[in-house]
Amino acid sequence: MRVMFDTNAYDAILTAGDEERIAATIAAGAVTLVTTPVQEDEIRQIRNRARREALLGLLRRLGGTRVDPATVIADDITYMSRDEILARVAQACCDRLVTGDRALAAATPLAASYADFARDVLKRDA
Repeated sequence: MRVMFDTNAYDAILTAGDEERIAATIAAGAVTLVTTPVQEDEIRQIRNRARREALLGLLRRLGGTRVDPATVIADDITYMSRDEILARVAQACCDRLVTGDRALAAATPLAASYADFARDVLKRDA
């Protein structure tokens, strides 16, 4: 399963203490992460240094296949919102977009909450 985590999903991973579970799921080949520069840009704009560093560290440790949005979105992305870019990249490259953002979730049928992801993929209650 190819999965993209929205920035708030990385927060949820840290809060739930699921990094090791997700890393094991990736190592087992059950999940492949897809990332874009959008997530890293969003994290870099977080003002709280400790939170910013924790999220950047998690993003880097979990890794994934980094996709340049301009290579998978046929339209000009210059004026697209970050949410639109994430939704369109997810639609082109992923099976699931994990997000707690209602507007982003409404933009794609691939969206799932972190709780749903944890239940369905990590096989635990979130």
